[in-house]
Amino acid sequence: MTRTDPYDPDEPYYECTDCYQRTAESAVDGKPDGCPECGGEMKNINVPRD
Repeated sequence: MTRTDPYDPDEPYYECTDCYQRTAESAVDGKPDGCPECGGEMKNINVPRD
């Protein structure tokens, strides 16, 4: 099975720290206000990988 890394340096990718829902959408000024599913805090997981 081949896995594809979704990393794209031009697109922020966020994950909820509570329910682990992922989204590529962000607020106008950066980080989303909260998770669209549960309202939890969103963390930017789009980081370069070696």
